[in-house]
Amino acid sequence: MKVELLTQADIKTLSVVKDKQFEILDWRLYDRLNIAHGNTATTFRFFQQSIGNPVGTTKRVTNMSIQGQLPSGYKFVCEKIALEVRPVSGGVVAGTFLDLAAVTDYGCYEFNIGSRQYLEGDVKELIGGKLFGFGANAAAYAAAFGMRHARMEYSPVIPATFNFDVTVTYDAAVNPAVGVDMICFLIGKIIRPLQG
Repeated sequence: MKVELLTQADIKTLSVVKDKQFEILDWRLYDRLNIAHGNTATTFRFFQQSIGNPVGTTKRVTNMSIQGQLPSGYKFVCEKIALEVRPVSGGVVAGTFLDLAAVTDYGCYEFNIGSRQYLEGDVKELIGGKLFGFGANAAAYAAAFGMRHARMEYSPVIPATFNFDVTVTYDAAVNPAVGVDMICFLIGKIIRPLQG
């Protein structure tokens, strides 16, 4: 099996094709990772956990049913990649802006399917705007014109049973004051067998 590349025109055609064996739905795959205070890691791989694995992983954390893969019979057409970052505390505390800026302003990412990269760039592309703040205690996003997350002109199709991930890498470990949650979204279309 190989990875297909679809154009936007292909996707429009695909979405109106009435296949008796499959349904095509707008979908988001998501996965949440935490960078805790005292962190020493420089690399974070999304989509490598599934509901229940590791133990205690819930749908709040990920909607993956298999670690790093889609179930048999499924495909995912990836049109866009987005990253959301937020403080773990749920509120704004001293150092919040600096913590979020360290996560969004200094890393790079790769989108991998199987053994190949299909997109790479600066993490700022994934948040869809520029992080700004007023002092160390406030943070917000300004939507930048022309920056719509990492939207691809072509859309790679993740086949069932192929490993895939989004990897974020930093030159040095990010050590937040209170902790930062990163949520990665793959946005596109899921192709799955019809029920019954």
